[in-house]
Amino acid sequence: MLITDLEEACRLSGEEDIKDAIEFFRRKGTGALIVTTGAGKVKLFSQGSLFKKVDYDEMPISNAVVKDLQNGKGKNGDTTGCGDNFVGGAIASVISQLQESSSLPDIKEAVALGVVSGGITTFCMGGVLIEKRPGEKKEIVDFYKNLYKDQLS
Repeated sequence: MLITDLEEACRLSGEEDIKDAIEFFRRKGTGALIVTTGAGKVKLFSQGSLFKKVDYDEMPISNAVVKDLQNGKGKNGDTTGCGDNFVGGAIASVISQLQESSSLPDIKEAVALGVVSGGITTFCMGGVLIEKRPGEKKEIVDFYKNLYKDQLS
C-alpha cells in the first residue's frame, strides 16, 4: 500500500497528471494506492491482493469538518500534521479490520478513517490534540467518522 499526496505521486511516477501517475503505479504492480490532494478528493485503487478490489474511486473530504472549521472550531489550528494523521488513521483502520475479520480489508474504510483523522487535525495547533481526559480524541474521531459515513451514503 502506497499513500502519497498529489505532489509526491507525480514526482515519484515522473508524470504531471494525477490520472497518469495513478496508471503508472498500477502498471508497476502497486497493490493499493491512496493519493491525498489537500482539500480535494482522495484518489484510490486496490488491485485486490491487499484489499478488496477497487478499480478506481475518489472520496471527498469531510463536510462536517469543513463546516466546523468555517464556524470557528479550528480558529487556533493549522494544517500541521494532517498528512501524518491521515496515514495514522488509514493504518489504524487496516489493523482494526484485520483483527475483526479474516477477509481482505476495505481500502475505502481505511480512507474514511484517514479523512476524518487528518481533517480533525486542523482543529488544533501543531497537529496534536492534548486530551483533557482519556478517550477524548477517540470520541471526536468517532463523532466525525459517523458524520462522514452519513455524508457518503
